[in-house]
Amino acid sequence: MSHIRPDKFNDYDPQQRTRLTRAASDGGTVIAAIMPQLPVGTCGPKLINFNFQLTGVRVEVAPEMKPEVREIVADMLASGFKYYGWSMSTEDERTMRFYHPAEMV
Repeated sequence: MSHIRPDKFNDYDPQQRTRLTRAASDGGTVIAAIMPQLPVGTCGPKLINFNFQLTGVRVEVAPEMKPEVREIVADMLASGFKYYGWSMSTEDERTMRFYHPAEMV
């Protein structure tokens, strides 16, 4: 298992690096397919944050985004990831977690 080094960076073993690389590579492909379809004005700096993790991608939408627009964005992201075989869980009204298909085996 990984631990935190004194310099605050995770010390991943080779298997964890492979999982993180896979999540970032495959997740980036899905994100690149979805982003052009999102409503205009929703893809600016700090409006949608993507955090790549060992099991997949965590997505957080900025609080200043209107609830009706946030719902459209969430639905489009969920549909896009589902199309590519990812599963999803919701943390709160602004945060979703998408799990890589290989992690669901």
